[in-house]
Amino acid sequence: MLAFFGESVKGIIHRYLGANFVVPFIVSACASIGFLLIFQFLAITKLIVNKNVKISLLGEMVLYMVMSFLPLAVPLAVLFASIYSLNRLSSDSELLAMRSFGHSLLKMFMPFLTIGILIAVALYSLHMKVIPAAEVKLKVIMASLATKGVLTDIKPAQFFTDIPNITIYAEKVANEGKLLTNVFMNIKEDSEKERAKEKIIMAKQGMLYDVSPNAYSGNFKLKLIEGNIIQVEKDNKVKGDTEKILFKEYLYPLPKTQLIKGFTAKDSMRSTRELMEVIKGFYSGGNKFFTLEKDIEIIRSELELYLRVNNSLLCFIFTLLGFSLGIQRGRGKNQNSVSVSLIVLVLYYAILFTGISMAKSGKLQPVISVFLPSLITFTLSCFLARRLRWIV
Repeated sequence: MLAFFGESVKGIIHRYLGANFVVPFIVSACASIGFLLIFQFLAITKLIVNKNVKISLLGEMVLYMVMSFLPLAVPLAVLFASIYSLNRLSSDSELLAMRSFGHSLLKMFMPFLTIGILIAVALYSLHMKVIPAAEVKLKVIMASLATKGVLTDIKPAQFFTDIPNITIYAEKVANEGKLLTNVFMNIKEDSEKERAKEKIIMAKQGMLYDVSPNAYSGNFKLKLIEGNIIQVEKDNKVKGDTEKILFKEYLYPLPKTQLIKGFTAKDSMRSTRELMEVIKGFYSGGNKFFTLEKDIEIIRSELELYLRVNNSLLCFIFTLLGFSLGIQRGRGKNQNSVSVSLIVLVLYYAILFTGISMAKSGKLQPVISVFLPSLITFTLSCFLARRLRWIV
């Protein structure tokens, strides 16, 4: 009977400790994501203001942003939730009461460790496909808004010069910039080379044309109807040539690198399996060792893969660190655990970002640059954990 009672009390304590961790974790995760969303919204405000963006589309963007922020927000939420819950339990002497029931610190740590491992597994599972797919969809939406934003800035009977090396003039503008009448375009190409090209396009109508509206491509074109192209090729040494072309329809590709800066397919948009295949293909080609001449694209792929694994490991490491910092020495005593954790975080990310920068320049192996800061933090967490046997 006593054994049954003891097991029952132990189960109650474990559930109580777990419940005290879950709620602060959810609150911390929401706060971290909300903080990151503020900066993201500031970055795209120009794209969505006065563009008649639907509420449903805005909500979809927020959802994809939340998914992309999870790898950064979740480990931080684990750390702060651990510190908060242990601080409260210590200050209320609840941990001391649990020790009186024969509960060791290791047994108290087990509920936090179990939840931390579950969170780590869930985060890694999301990294397999869900988070990369969310980043792809977010890029598609932002590209569409960027294109829409460029064209809605075109005003009737005014020269539009926001796209470098391209000047657009339209007598009339309708349908939020998607329909232009009596269009004039001046396009300068290769202006820094000896043979510079310049195009003058005149057309009765112009319409925005999306080549792949349902998939990520960034291939946006301006469809011009009934006009002509005057192409001048200038040579700095000899007289240039002029060519005139008549057309009924002409698709001019808008420079996607100018529509939205940095809009390119990144490794974060690849699934974990795709990253592994890229890396495996590189090494199967005979590239066995790390060299300074290593392809920067492979380095980026390796960094992305290792960071995904590392983010899950951080959930465990930060659980241990938060547990070690959260327990106070006694009732009413303050260890400034939050301040200490912030210092550790600053040092951790400073070492991590420095290592990543060195890896991209070929001075450090990607695996070392990613996992060394975590190893240092884990060692510090173990050191702090060993001191707990003198506390409470």
